[in-house]
Amino acid sequence: MNRNIETAVKKVLEYIATMFCAERAYVFQFYGKYYSNTAEWCKEGIMPEIDNLQNIPIGDDQVWLDELQTHKKLVINDVEELKDTFPTGYDLLIHQGIRNIVWVPLIKNGEVYGSLGLDNQDLEMAEVAVPFLQTIQYFLSLSMQRNENENEKMLFELSQIDRLTSFYNRNRFIQDVSELKESRGSVGVVYLDINGLKEINDSFGHDAGDKLIKGCAGVMKNSTASKRLYRIGGDEFVIIYTDITEEFF
Repeated sequence: MNRNIETAVKKVLEYIATMFCAERAYVFQFYGKYYSNTAEWCKEGIMPEIDNLQNIPIGDDQVWLDELQTHKKLVINDVEELKDTFPTGYDLLIHQGIRNIVWVPLIKNGEVYGSLGLDNQDLEMAEVAVPFLQTIQYFLSLSMQRNENENEKMLFELSQIDRLTSFYNRNRFIQDVSELKESRGSVGVVYLDINGLKEINDSFGHDAGDKLIKGCAGVMKNSTASKRLYRIGGDEFVIIYTDITEEFF
C-alpha cells in the first residue's frame, strides 16, 4: 500500500532477511542479456553490493536463470560445491562473501523477469524459506508491475499532456497533425490565444496568469464536443474537429 515502491520493497526485504536470519536480501531484474541488483537490504556490518551489481552480462549465469524458469527456485546450501563444477559462478558468489543462497523467480506473463533472494541465511530454515519467498514474490511482482504501469502513465502525461490545463501539449499536436495529413476526411481547426497574459503575469504574478489560463481552458472545454484540445504555447490553443461538415463546424 506504500506509494513509494522503493521504500516498500526495502522494508519487505528487511522483514524477510530478519525472519530467516539472513545477512542480505535483494531483488534482481533481468534486461535482455544483462541483469541488475535493483533493491537490497543488508544486516548491520554487511557491506552492500548493489552498486557493484549493475548491468552485469548474463553470460554463463544463464544456467541460474534456466533453473529459476524450470524449477521456480534456486537453492545452494554450500557455495563451495560450485568450486569445481561452476567456477565462474563460484568466483562471483565467493567474492561477495556468500556461503549459501536461496532465490525464487519474479514472474510476469509466465516469464521470469527477476529474482528475490537471500544470502547466508540460517540453513535450518531453508526448506521453509522457499515456499514463503514464492508467496511473497507474487505480491512483490504485482506491486512492481503496478509501479511500472504508473511510471509509464506518468511518462505519457509528461510527454503528451499539458499539466496546467490537462489539454494535449505541443508534442501531441505535432504528432496528431502529422497523422491528419494522411487522412482523407475533413478537418476543422479553431485557433485561440489569450489577450493580455503577459501583462497579468507582470502585474499580478504567474499564479494569477495560471489561474487565467485554467479558466480559459475551462471555457473552451465546456464549449466544444471535440476531444482534441491542445495548448501549443504559453497563451495559444488549438481545437481540432475531424470528420465534420463545414456547415456544422
